[in-house]
Amino acid sequence: GFGYGREGAVMVNSDLVFSPGTEGTNVVTFAEKDRLRLAGFLWDESAQMLAGAAYLVEEKRGRGRVIVFADDPNFRGCWEALTRMFLNSVIFAPSFGEAEQNQ
Repeated sequence: GFGYGREGAVMVNSDLVFSPGTEGTNVVTFAEKDRLRLAGFLWDESAQMLAGAAYLVEEKRGRGRVIVFADDPNFRGCWEALTRMFLNSVIFAPSFGEAEQNQ
């Protein structure tokens, strides 16, 4: 989340939904249902599923870490603000040696 404020926007172009994790870090989660839609159309069942769900999660797996996005942050370059989020996951994620030292 480096370089981002407390709130932001992401584009959703899939039906993949993550429950917030109990281990690791829920870096980005969706807003509650009444604040979820910024523009366009949102089906009620989609709002129910997305409200409070995780968009970006980082968790330890074995000797490394996994960073998962619920959708492609670089989809067709439509949402340039998410490019930084993707680069954060590549550049600031601990390397294999760092993860091994922190165990």
